Amino acid sequence: MFTTLGRFIILMSHIGVMMLLCCEGTLLIT
Repeated sequence: MFTTLGRFIILMSHIGVMMLLCCEGTLLIT
């Protein structure tokens, strides 16, 4: 269970970072 929870938290943090990078990229382009 702890491993699954850890993977879920890591996955969510990765998604958040990628979304922030995409938002920054679009802001820089426009």
